[in-house]
Amino acid sequence: MAVVHPSIALLSMIVFSLSPPASGVPNRLVAFLIDGLRWDYPFSDPELSEFQAMAREGARARYVTPDFPVKSYPNYYTIMTGLHTESHGMTGNYMHDVMRNTSFLLGYNPESYEPYWWEGAEPIWITATKQERKVNMYYWPTCEVPIFNTLPNKCEPYAGYPTYNNITDSIDEIVQLFSERAVDMAFVYFEDVDRLGHAHGVESQQRLEATRDVSRFLEYLRENLGRTGQSDDVNVVVMSDHGMATVEYGPSGGYVSLSSFIDHNDLDNPVFYETSYVSMWPKEERLDKVYADLQRVPHSVAYKKEDIPEGWHYKNGKYVPPLLLVMTFPYLIGKAVW
Repeated sequence: MAVVHPSIALLSMIVFSLSPPASGVPNRLVAFLIDGLRWDYPFSDPELSEFQAMAREGARARYVTPDFPVKSYPNYYTIMTGLHTESHGMTGNYMHDVMRNTSFLLGYNPESYEPYWWEGAEPIWITATKQERKVNMYYWPTCEVPIFNTLPNKCEPYAGYPTYNNITDSIDEIVQLFSERAVDMAFVYFEDVDRLGHAHGVESQQRLEATRDVSRFLEYLRENLGRTGQSDDVNVVVMSDHGMATVEYGPSGGYVSLSSFIDHNDLDNPVFYETSYVSMWPKEERLDKVYADLQRVPHSVAYKKEDIPEGWHYKNGKYVPPLLLVMTFPYLIGKAVW
């Protein structure tokens, strides 16, 4: 059986700006999660000067290979726990708990805010809070979830897409609180690079301007830290959950419709389409039939759960489906019209 390598061309980027503490007092930390910031974006545009200054004066990773699946929630939780998806349990933007008959769905789904989805591992903001560190989180998805009965010092909920002005207002607050030694860590989430890349394309002007906004607010942070005398007392980290690649629609790429190859009546709900893969829960005694049908889907590889490659660090996750269909790039799987 061919093995799909889903991370190829979809790489993340991390930049660190690290300074030694000016005194014996531990440095504070501000970390930005920039959704969809591909590894090469910051160095392909001369206007992204702050990214380049951070890499020059601090340190950077050339790239980061995301965990499978290459989606936002699994990889942001990998970053924040230090564990692979099968170990922390966040194995998709969409998941199903068979025992509870509940589903985790990207967006404003009340069931997704239940702590049990998040308690496969302990993220850094919970660990820090338990150790009496003050942690503020801004527009961070589901930071209001009481993981292990613990909440950060502040959670500014994600409510729509945070704007450039939202981020600079947050920076003002963070810098002020750092100067007062009132907060030890701050985490900030920004989505526009991902959102506009999906909507308009990787090479679009809209995506480019969103990336420039990131460089601008990082420069704004640097200026404010300098103005308040904190340049040597704060560590700044910029990280991304995944990258993005262009798919050309035509004979050599695009969507494949699953409904042409399988019978919907063989499946239980839900069926989760995540563009590059599909998660399926077949009805009782239909698994082998559906698996056989999936062999006919072009540009894809079908896996029973037990056959998913060990190296993906995914198969042992609690919410991994019995059947997984993974597309080979540059093909995607389309939502069927049942």
